[in-house]
Amino acid sequence: MKVFSDPTDGFFEILTRYPAPPPPLESTAVNPYSTPSRRPVNIGKRKEAEEISRLNDAMNQIIAKTEEYKKDLLAKKKQLEEMNTANGTAE
Repeated sequence: MKVFSDPTDGFFEILTRYPAPPPPLESTAVNPYSTPSRRPVNIGKRKEAEEISRLNDAMNQIIAKTEEYKKDLLAKKKQLEEMNTANGTAE
């Protein structure tokens, strides 16, 4: 029992009517997403110390800002509690 009619002769004729296209040329473009060979990076001790210093400075700035925000938050919370007690409402 045939489900589909096979037009193999006509299809084969269409495929062989024209010559095959030439194979694609190899790409010479550099892929920006390709990973270069993994060679160990030799960072000098001076550059490493500079990077550590820069990261420590950034961490200290973050800690200082966090402490500043905590103080502001506690002051606003205290102010809100004072306003609630003055109005006679409690949370």
